Amino acid sequence: MKKILAKSALFTIITVAISLNLSIFSAKTASAGTAEELGTALKDVEDDQCVKIHEDDESANTDAGYIVTVLEEPLNPEQSSPETGDEKFKSRICYRNTFSFTGSDNKQTTLTEVSLKCSQTAEALVANSAYTQYHPYFDCQMIQVLLSKGGTALIEGYVSTIYKWGASVAGIIAVIVIIVSGIQISVSGGDSQAVESAKNRITQSIGGLIILFLSALILYTANPNFFTAS
Repeated sequence: MKKILAKSALFTIITVAISLNLSIFSAKTASAGTAEELGTALKDVEDDQCVKIHEDDESANTDAGYIVTVLEEPLNPEQSSPETGDEKFKSRICYRNTFSFTGSDNKQTTLTEVSLKCSQTAEALVANSAYTQYHPYFDCQMIQVLLSKGGTALIEGYVSTIYKWGASVAGIIAVIVIIVSGIQISVSGGDSQAVESAKNRITQSIGGLIILFLSALILYTANPNFFTAS
């Protein structure tokens, strides 16, 4: 009886030991696989490159020959069509995808791709609690990329972009001032000083809009393509 109990106990100990070893081996294997998955976090945006220049595929070189300028703070969210390759100037909204994680060797790995969209795979990996131990981090920053055939085209396109941005901001502010001043006149209650001040602001805002319109007319007369260059 004692021998049977001893054999049973020994068998139980061996079984537990084997199970623990298998668990440890499986955990290590899973960790290696997880690190490899993190290393491919930006694969889904590699085919949507912001600037298409491929040395091994001439048919994909739609942006070959362009001077590339990157604006970290986009001035104009609008973009020209990337399909046509004969323009002297293009403005394109892109996204800098940055994904970093700490591997099993405690070394930080950073992946970067500038594409036309944000990586959904990277967002899913960061949200997945299974990868928390690797401290994954993902950032998708909007940038503006200017492509020009030469220095003159770049200057013209850049000035056009700045003008559009400034004109839109100034126009919005002028309209808001006119609306607010009109409300102040309505609720002034006979206060002549408040009415006069509001009228002056309305006059100045209308004058600003007129100057903005005249400047646009002058620019269009000097260069009919000024507002279509970007």
